[in-house]
Parts: sequence; C-alpha cells; structure tokens
Amino acid sequence: VPDLIVSDLYMPGIDGWRFCRLLRSADYAALNAVPILVISATFQGADVERLTADLGADAFLSAPYDPAHLLARVRGLVEKTVTPKRPSVLIVEDSESQARTLQRAFETAGHPVRVATTGTAGIGLSREQPAEIVVLDYHLPDMKGDQVLQEIKAADATSVVVVITIDPTPELALDLMQKGADQHVRKPVDPQYLVELCEKTHREQALVRLQEVLQDRTREVAESEARFRLLAENAQDLIYRYEFQPERRFVYVSPSTTAMTGYTPEEHYADPDLGLRIVHPDDRPLLAQAVRGELPPDQPLTLRWVRKDGTLLWTEQRNTPIYDDSGALVAIEGIARDVTERKRAELRTAAFAELGRKLSAAATAKEAARIIADTADALVGWDACAVRTYSPEADHMEVVLAADVLDGERKEVEAPQLSGPPPDRLREVLGS
Repeated sequence: VPDLIVSDLYMPGIDGWRFCRLLRSADYAALNAVPILVISATFQGADVERLTADLGADAFLSAPYDPAHLLARVRGLVEKTVTPKRPSVLIVEDSESQARTLQRAFETAGHPVRVATTGTAGIGLSREQPAEIVVLDYHLPDMKGDQVLQEIKAADATSVVVVITIDPTPELALDLMQKGADQHVRKPVDPQYLVELCEKTHREQALVRLQEVLQDRTREVAESEARFRLLAENAQDLIYRYEFQPERRFVYVSPSTTAMTGYTPEEHYADPDLGLRIVHPDDRPLLAQAVRGELPPDQPLTLRWVRKDGTLLWTEQRNTPIYDDSGALVAIEGIARDVTERKRAELRTAAFAELGRKLSAAATAKEAARIIADTADALVGWDACAVRTYSPEADHMEVVLAADVLDGERKEVEAPQLSGPPPDRLREVLGS
C-alpha cells in the first residue's frame, strides 16, 4: 500500500475526481485511508478545490507550483500533520439537547459544526459563511423551515439542506423539494443515520456539480479551439504543429502555407518530410541544430525555403518544443513569417556598403567593373551583363566589362557593339 497517491485531474479514460471516488469506494478498501494529493493546471480555483475535497481528496495544489510548497504538502500528508478537510455543517434546531446530540455525531465524524437555535440566527450564519451541509428543523420558534431553506439556498445554492420534521406529509415533502431541499427526514432521527445520509447526499451533489464543471470546461475548450482555428486560418503567418512521436507527422498546418510556399496543408499532412525538403540545403544544418535544442529557444530562427515554383523565400520562425515526462522531444509548435522583403533590404544595404568599400580599393576600371558585376549578381542575379563608362563631354559610352554564359559557364566576352553614344532611353536616365 502506498504512503501517498498523487493524481492529476485531467487524464485520459477517467478524470481525477472519479479516480478519487474510486479509491474511496468499498472496491478499493485497502486504499481508502491512503491520502490523495490532486494537482491540476487545467482546473483551478476555490470551487474546484472544494469539489475535489468533497469527492475524497485530502489536498489540492494548482500548477505551476513552488517545489518547496509541494514537498511541504507531501510531507504533511504522509506524516498526517495535514487534516483532511471535511464538509462544514450548520445545524438549525430549536431544541438545545437535540442540537447538542447532532453536533456530537457530526464532530465525531470529523465535520466542523455550527449551531443556531432560531431561523433568524441560521440565516445570519449562512450569509456570514455558507455551510456545505445544513440540517434544518422545519418547526422553529420564529419562522417556518421553508423560509429558512430559501434564504440558505439564496446564500449558496450548492449547500446540501436536509430538513427534519415531525409531520412529513407528502404535500409538505413536495413543497420542500420544490423550494430546494435535498432530503427530508422524519423525527425522531438516529444521529448516525443522519450523518451518513448527509454525507451521501453531499457526495451525490458533488457528482452533479462535477458534471457541470466538466461540461463548462468542455465548452470553454471547444470555444477556445474554435477561436484559435479562426485566428490561425485567417492569419498570413504560417502556424503549424509537428509531432515526432508516436510517428513523424504534421498535425496542423494553417491554410496560409499555400500562398507562402505553394504547397497545401494536405500536401504537408501526406508527406512528413516536406517541412525539411523545402528548407534550402545550406540551411538544413541550422534547422537540425534547432531541433536538437542547440540554439537559444528565445531567438527566432531565420531560414531560406524553396517554394514549389523554385523561387527563394526567407522565413523567420519561432518554435516551442514539447517534451514528455521523460524529457524526450515529442512535438514542435511554431509560427513562420515571410521576411523576404526585409532580408532583401538588409542584403541591399550590406551589399552597397561593401560595394563602396571595395570600389575605393579598386586599382583599375576593369577591377571596379568586376566588383560592380559581382554585387549586381548577388542582389538580383544575371545571365549576361555589361559595365560601361560614360563621358558627358564626348557623349560616348565605352565598354569596360562584358560577360555572358557560354557552354554553361560565365565568361568575359568582347562586346564592341555596346560602345558608342547612349540610346535615347539611357540618355534620359543619364540626364535625370
């Protein structure tokens, strides 16, 4: 038998609440007394903590948490210095002897108990701090129990109210249930039976609330997913999730991939290697480094992609790695943005700065021409080019360098026909 059971709330197959109820059932009697610590990042808040206690857990912890706090909570549960929280009880009974008898029975079962001997006092205590279980005598000196019942339910609709009365007629029972009573019992009542009935009813109501919490959470998740999908499917940036386990595959690729790369989402889903193949061969080692976690995770990854039509695309990616409990990488979620225009501007700026530096060191006109031709090739690319000088006094252009592709290779060629007066269109450019 373990000293402690730690459970999440959000699990496949069975949620943590039903798991707690199972461990507290007669089918698992050997585990009934083992303390249960529930941890959750999905469900949080006082209501969730209360519901978790109602269904059998001894402590609840929201994630993320301070490791020191976790260790302190575990130590307290194992060493039994942490007392499991039991539902609070309010007894509204005008007979002081009966009230004391019921109070002893509930306190023996571990419940904190408050007592009121009038309806007015009971309403006041409920408003001050609602009780999780209320034992309500129908015949009170200052008002009928149904009035108190409605006020208690108004203070907290989740309070379990059990009405005790000496004359439970069918009409009265129906009226009490319609006004919110969870149970009604005829006097005299065995205190132990009443404690067990209240606890059983409280657990049943907790299961009803559990279903409501799960439905609300399911609706919230569905609405969140719908908002995300709407955002992703209308975004110009490419959003994706790629899984490495249990098999390599794209789980999601936003429709913007078609405009950005020429490949459709369906093509990505059909080919788990497409994301690698569209990366420029010279940039694939950089991508491999990022996947292995060798690059700073907070810095964007700039890669060149090759579109379906063969043209080049610069992208800036931000990836979030997803690891399993053993630390193994199981998926990557990311967003990629087309930064081609920005990169071209950066390359132009750098190229012109380098051009000026190199030209200042050129010893001859032909050397300067070669520098200009190389810079133009780096910026825009060319199959043939000519660099000419122009003399305004003579209105004459002279070829300094001409190059063309011959037999698949770039070679310098003679091009005397390009010398002479500038054409009209070029003259306009020179004049401007």
